[in-house]
Amino acid sequence: TNMNPASVYSILQQSISYCPVITSNGTYIQDKNYLGAPNNASEIAANAYACVKIAASNVTYDCNGYNITGNGSLGTAQYGILLNGSLKNVTVKNCPSISNYTDGIHVYLSNNSLFTNNSAYNNSNSGFYFDNISRSNFTVNSAHNNAFAGFEGYSDFNTTFTGNMAYNNSDGFISSGSENATFTNNSAYNNTDAGFYLDGLSLSVLANNTADNNSWEGFYFFQSED
Repeated sequence: TNMNPASVYSILQQSISYCPVITSNGTYIQDKNYLGAPNNASEIAANAYACVKIAASNVTYDCNGYNITGNGSLGTAQYGILLNGSLKNVTVKNCPSISNYTDGIHVYLSNNSLFTNNSAYNNSNSGFYFDNISRSNFTVNSAHNNAFAGFEGYSDFNTTFTGNMAYNNSDGFISSGSENATFTNNSAYNNTDAGFYLDGLSLSVLANNTADNNSWEGFYFFQSED
């Protein structure tokens, strides 16, 4: 009221980009969709950025059904959710859409973590990427339409994969240099390379997994034992 109709006005729109950096233990519940990758992650790679950056142990991060979407605006590498190293007891759950990043979820040097009920797709590398982790669980996640792999892991120890799906990627599951890994009730299908690409796997168990309609191999084992 009492405004001059001839004045200049604008429409203000609340930004959906919040993308927190978590530096203390506790439970964090997302309450809106997140956009972009504003947080520096140069400790992982030069010119790297992340949206949700978890830099503390004993954290539960719950997307609460909200999305995390990249906009390709910064850096040569972008991560939707990043566990940035030397962490333990982190849970990431209930993320229905992590997309348009380099890796949807990127995990480095973290132990005793749980990833459950998450979906990562349309990422330029992998849906889930993990390196040098131990005693962690990936349970009932899905990864599809990622340019490289659904799940891509290196040098992990005692990692468990249960009830995950990987489809329409290059490779469904890549595991290289893993020991005491367990794959149970996972499904890899319609991938353009292998369903399960297992390189240097040792002392590991595969049970009740399915690999259908993958262009190269359902299960490929290279230099794996026991």
